[in-house]
Amino acid sequence: MKLSVIIPIYNEAATCTQLIERVKSVPIQKQIIVVDDGSTDGSSNILKNIDGIELIAHDINRGKGAAVQSA
Repeated sequence: MKLSVIIPIYNEAATCTQLIERVKSVPIQKQIIVVDDGSTDGSSNILKNIDGIELIAHDINRGKGAAVQSA
């Protein structure tokens, strides 16, 4: 069985890499889905370079609920 982890991100360039690495380190089989919800602080560029995640990007901020629905 695989766990799906959904991580909505909005303007979290300072912490998104650390957060994703902590989730990756949990020793269970998982799928990590990251939704960039229209970030304007460079989070998008950081997320594009992280391996092992599925990245979904919104053009504008649509909120956490929309991010979860997209995932």
